[in-house]
Amino acid sequence: MKKEVDSGSPSDVEILENPTYSKKRKLLHVLDDSEVVYEDDEGSITQADLQRWFFDDWDKRAPVKVSIDRCTNDFLMVSLSTKDMPVTKADSIDVLCDCIMAIEDDTTLEMTWVQSFNPFKIEISVKDLQNILTINQDMILRCFDMVVQLLANKESRRPKGEIINNRKHYMDMRFWRMVGFGKLPKYHQDPTTEELAKTPDCWPSMNYYITGCRYVLMPWKFNGCHTLFVIDHVKKHVTFIDFTPTQD
Repeated sequence: MKKEVDSGSPSDVEILENPTYSKKRKLLHVLDDSEVVYEDDEGSITQADLQRWFFDDWDKRAPVKVSIDRCTNDFLMVSLSTKDMPVTKADSIDVLCDCIMAIEDDTTLEMTWVQSFNPFKIEISVKDLQNILTINQDMILRCFDMVVQLLANKESRRPKGEIINNRKHYMDMRFWRMVGFGKLPKYHQDPTTEELAKTPDCWPSMNYYITGCRYVLMPWKFNGCHTLFVIDHVKKHVTFIDFTPTQD
C-alpha cells in the first residue's frame, strides 16, 4: 500500500479478505466519494481523501501475503466512521497504527507507503513506519525531514494576518548531515560555504523569504537525541531546547 501526496483517484475502500487468497477482496463499506468519513476542528475527511491517501494504485500492485492475525476484518470495521457509527480521529489513527505493526511479509515491509515530491522527494517504507511506532526506537532522518516539510507547508498556508509578526522557518536535518557532527574526517567530507548557505534557504514553491521570518528553527542531533536551536531575528538571540528526558 502507498500513500501518494497530492495524487490519486477516488474509489471504494477494499481490503484483502484472506492473506492466503489475496486476490479475493471484501468490500468493507460502500461510501459516496463526497461522504464525510470523520470530522474534527481541522476540517472534514471524505471517502475520496482516504482513497487518495491509503489505497491509490493498490490494484496496480502484485498481490502479496500479509499477516493480519492480530487485525481482523471486524477490527478494521471500527476504523471507518459512518453516520450510524461515529469514530474519532484518534480511534482511526490507533487502528491504522495497529494495521501497520501487524504486517510481517518481507516484501510488503520494503514497499513504499508514504511518498512526497514537494519540496523534495522522500520515500518511507512500511518498515520505516514500524520503526517509528516502536517505543524507544530512534526515528530515521527521512521521517523526521518529512514531518519538517509538512510543518513548513502548513506554516506557509496560514493567513498572512496570523503570521506577519511571528513567521517561522523550519529547517530539516540537511545542515546537520552536511556538518557531519561527531564523524571522523575519513568518513566525512566538509561541505563548501556555498553548500552550507543553501541549507537555510526558503522551501521551494513556498511564497516567502527567510529574511521575513522572525524565527528560524534548526534541529540538531546529539547522542541519539534531537535538540532544537531557535534563532530569534527580532531579539537577536538563540535559544537551545534539549528534549532529553530528565530523571525524576
